[in-house]
Amino acid sequence: MAAAARQPSTPATPAAPATGADRTRALLLRHGPLLVLAAWTAVVTGLLLHFSADSRQVFTDEANAVLLGRFIEGDLVSRLFEGTVARGPERLTSWLSAFAAVATDDPTRQYELVHIATALAQGLVVVPVWLAARQLGMSRWTALAPAMIASAGSFAFYGIVTLNTSVGALSCGFMLWALLRALRRPGVVSDLLVVVTLGATVLARIGWAPLVAALVPAVLATTWFARPAGERLGAWLRALPAALLRRHPLLTPGALVLVLVALAIGIDPLLGGELYGGVRLTPDLNASTLWDNTRVLLSHLAIGTALVPFVLAIPVLARGLVRPTDAVEGGFAWLVLAYLVIFSYAYYYTVNEDRYFAVLAAPLVLAGALAIVRRPPPWWSVALSGAGVTWLVASSYRWPPGDIYTYFLAPTSHFFGDVLLGRLSLYLSGGRGFLAVVVLLIAAAVAIGLTLLVRRSHDRRLTLAVGIAVLASLLVYQLAATYHPADKFTAALGMNSFSAADLEFIDAAVDGGREPRSPIGTAQPLATDGGIRPDLAAQVPFLQVFNSTLGYRFSVNRDLGRPDPDLPPHAADVTVDWRTGDTVVGGAVPQVLVTNAGQELIGFDSKPVPAQPRFPWAGIEQLRPPLRAEWMLRGELPDRFAGGDTPMQARIYPHGDERCVSGLINQHPTTDRRVRYRLDGGLTTPRGVANPGTPLPFTVRVPAGRPTTLTLNGRAGRLPDGEWRRPGLFNLVLEPCRGSAG
Repeated sequence: MAAAARQPSTPATPAAPATGADRTRALLLRHGPLLVLAAWTAVVTGLLLHFSADSRQVFTDEANAVLLGRFIEGDLVSRLFEGTVARGPERLTSWLSAFAAVATDDPTRQYELVHIATALAQGLVVVPVWLAARQLGMSRWTALAPAMIASAGSFAFYGIVTLNTSVGALSCGFMLWALLRALRRPGVVSDLLVVVTLGATVLARIGWAPLVAALVPAVLATTWFARPAGERLGAWLRALPAALLRRHPLLTPGALVLVLVALAIGIDPLLGGELYGGVRLTPDLNASTLWDNTRVLLSHLAIGTALVPFVLAIPVLARGLVRPTDAVEGGFAWLVLAYLVIFSYAYYYTVNEDRYFAVLAAPLVLAGALAIVRRPPPWWSVALSGAGVTWLVASSYRWPPGDIYTYFLAPTSHFFGDVLLGRLSLYLSGGRGFLAVVVLLIAAAVAIGLTLLVRRSHDRRLTLAVGIAVLASLLVYQLAATYHPADKFTAALGMNSFSAADLEFIDAAVDGGREPRSPIGTAQPLATDGGIRPDLAAQVPFLQVFNSTLGYRFSVNRDLGRPDPDLPPHAADVTVDWRTGDTVVGGAVPQVLVTNAGQELIGFDSKPVPAQPRFPWAGIEQLRPPLRAEWMLRGELPDRFAGGDTPMQARIYPHGDERCVSGLINQHPTTDRRVRYRLDGGLTTPRGVANPGTPLPFTVRVPAGRPTTLTLNGRAGRLPDGEWRRPGLFNLVLEPCRGSAG
């Protein structure tokens, strides 16, 4: 033994040097989740930009954000919270637009940059959902699954527009992470994160800010589930104030202040408040309406979360409300329940649109993921959930048929009906209700199978392989759900073929396309007697987005002493005397006037600019200084035709040589008869018969050097509603006479 002990020990074999493959493998294991997050962000953002990068569609709210952004860009520091275009405090999208305006003066490029920002915001939603999953105890790798599912799908469709949905989803995603962090790691830092992310949500989409109140029942539930074993309710309640103050030193006093405010001023201002459109919520709710809203909400959430996670989420949340795996899971269950309750109340009077539901997708997908990565629920509870979801979706997912904008209002139901049921109908016969049940039963079967596999299988490789296959299928589902409504919506709008030259035609009329561009207001839309013609007014925000020189209104009053009540500050205000044509000008006169071509009620001495073929309804005129009226109408009704009792008149203000007035005479298209007309007052008297909706050209000479009144006499026709209309004058032009006229 002694000899053996004296034998020299075998030297240790030196470790083999690490190869490039080893280093790559270690790098992937360490940073792999971050690389997957970056790759998925690129995929979702790229898919959205495929449709939005060159989209020229502009909703009113999109225009508001762009225009406010340009205003802020004038002084980024002092104007951050100035301006009245935004809805309340919502201005985060406008700040993005302001930075786009800093980057380029070209309005079309600005809009493209905002599209990139909002698409990227939707792509980045994967990050806060991943962080939230980590707070629920998921590993760095398993947390990827719910994050990727929640950041895509039919709700991600809204990343193709520059509305506040994607920016709000990103902000509210971080707020969800902060709320879960406050449950798992309470303290000053978590409280500060809740406040900061709440502020971002208010700035992005204030309608989702009330969801922060869900933290109250979640904190109480977490504290209850974390109490010492055997502690009774009375003892827990006595210790609760100190525990809350210790765990949440900032939020607890803040909640106390809100309670005191409620006691002082009443609860109604906190429960209600002014919503968009002036609707005020009260505690009075109609049960039938609330149930109908809830059915639509839950069915669209099920479709928007790829069905399987929603089926799995229900039993997990039900268990978490009563007997959770740990205190944080219990608090999370109460947080999700409170989310649904608060949302249903806050949006009780609001149209059920998917862009409002999008905020609820992430917590439900996270709950579904807990069924797989934590303690799976019993298979029978998943089966019951699947049966309930099948009934709910099959009976509630539909959206009323309508125009292409229903793809914007409800991309979930369109994807479900067009793609899932449409493809299935190629292989199975039956009505859409039957096909919907088949799809939902398949989703329920997948959820049950996953649950049984995780609970009973001892082969980790098999479980992992099946899990990856199911995840891949769900991700394909979500990407298709993003692609389909985006493809249908943008194709139907047909706005992607417009070039910058097509869109910036007003700026071109002002500056000839030169840089730098003239300031806003160099071009103005014509507003007569306080109102822009309705067809033009509806398009002004769109025109302003792509033409930075276009202001808000050039106000002209046909009667002295009737100022424009909505005149913006520093805008020109003009009055024209009917008898003489004399003008009184207050403020700066624009270089270019934008009119509703052929429909305006007054004309000025100007040089017409050739019409943009894409926008024939927009008349562009370069005004000749000094401002001088050439003609003016009166006797028109809001539909632009003359009433049955009073003929339409045109007052002509010729300057210099003898002039001719040309235009169109038209009878209302829905009147019941053709009518004879005669245009009196000129040196010639055009006359004829006008058929409903068929414009007739005319030219009439007027005396030189003095105003002349032309009166369009004729019989009236009857409208379907019993009203009467006489013919009207359109497309008036005053110019030198050429050849014969009459």
